[in-house]
Amino acid sequence: MAGTEAGRRLRVTSPLWHKAGFLKLWAGQSVSLMGSAVTGLALPLTAIYVLHVNASQIGVLKTLQWLPYILISLFVGAWSDRHRRRPLMIVANFGQAIVLAAIVAFAKLGILSLGMLFVAVFITGSLTVFFDVSYTAYIPALVGKEDLLGANSRLQSSAAVAQISGPGIAGLLVQWITAPLALVVDAASFIVSVASLLWIRETETTPERPAHETGMISQIKAGLAVVVKEPVLRALVVTSACYNFFTQWITVLFLLFAVRTLGMSAGVIGLVASGAAIGGLLGSLSAGIVSRKAGVGRTFMGCVIGECGVLLAIPFVPAHQLAVAAVLMAIAFAVSGAGSAISSIAGISIRQAVTPQHLIGRMTATYRFVSFGVVAIGALMGGFAGQWLGLRTGILVGAIGIQVTILWVALSPLPKLRDLSPEPATKPTIEPSEGRTGSEEQAETEDRPAADDEPVVPDEVATTGAAVRQLD
Repeated sequence: MAGTEAGRRLRVTSPLWHKAGFLKLWAGQSVSLMGSAVTGLALPLTAIYVLHVNASQIGVLKTLQWLPYILISLFVGAWSDRHRRRPLMIVANFGQAIVLAAIVAFAKLGILSLGMLFVAVFITGSLTVFFDVSYTAYIPALVGKEDLLGANSRLQSSAAVAQISGPGIAGLLVQWITAPLALVVDAASFIVSVASLLWIRETETTPERPAHETGMISQIKAGLAVVVKEPVLRALVVTSACYNFFTQWITVLFLLFAVRTLGMSAGVIGLVASGAAIGGLLGSLSAGIVSRKAGVGRTFMGCVIGECGVLLAIPFVPAHQLAVAAVLMAIAFAVSGAGSAISSIAGISIRQAVTPQHLIGRMTATYRFVSFGVVAIGALMGGFAGQWLGLRTGILVGAIGIQVTILWVALSPLPKLRDLSPEPATKPTIEPSEGRTGSEEQAETEDRPAADDEPVVPDEVATTGAAVRQLD
């Protein structure tokens, strides 16, 4: 029986190992994600240690990093759906390598200013939007819808590993070679990613465009309609927006709180921040088992309660007991990371599978516009709250605010989700006792492998942060 099960698992997962294009993308992204995890800690520490910024300035820095999602993501999505994605990804990553190298050079020459850092962060944020939108749309072209869940699972595992080791490595690098020089790691990782993309030999066709979508505005409207008209997708994007707003509020203040209130070194901060990644890895490994036993909707609801509720502990960690504070925050971040990771793997697969290929870029851009756009606002408001109220009180306000996410999910269609049919282009199953409308029945479709031990859960995508993970 065990042999039969192992053979079935091998047959389910083996197709991806024969798709050379995906393996090259996966390898390059694994290296790049590691570098970006280092920058997630090293860049704000550069501002704190080299430029001696305050809370409001850190808030502005984070705002500029995420502001491009508000300003250009919808246009990038429409543009991406009209062109081949791989060339755009190559240019975006090469550009980020150049910008990071420039920051290091300016710091070594002693001419790095806060204005230069603001400009650099905005440019890298803009290039990230181009890569991010194109990347999400490029994966289905490489692997096909039938292997999306497995492909995203592997990429998410690489992200979790990077987030476990990245902050710790960043903390040590900051202590050994200073914060600016630590950014060299990320610059080099982008070059590796560019090389892996250039190595891909699979031919990418230019996306087809429906005849009625003639102008940029009409294409943007089509992407907005995909998300707005689907009840489950609409519920997910509002969930992400609410959660991301307040997690960024907290994240902006976390580093200053750790350095100036708790007296933590860069190395300790890196270890504490790794807690979210460790939780994320454990969550990604247990997502299938948990959702199968508890049900998709209940699992999602439980994750939101856990990842939001545990953040209330952060503002109450003691200031004069460094070891206790470090352990408590690491545990809180681990619980939050596990909750946000459990639904990430299957969630992005759902979006990719239910959205027509010619709309994936615009659908992704709409999600990013809303769920990541609010991050810029949350960062700015969190920074000013820390400046006006104090770091500890500012974090407390953010931790209380994020509990609204629990209420939203409880009142949404998400807790009603039980599972998704394994048949292509079918509807999610809603608990019959709750009733459902025709629009709810058509909210999502999913192509997935035939493995019945990998049930699908609603979408949460974690991205790099100082300690708290964002949802997509």
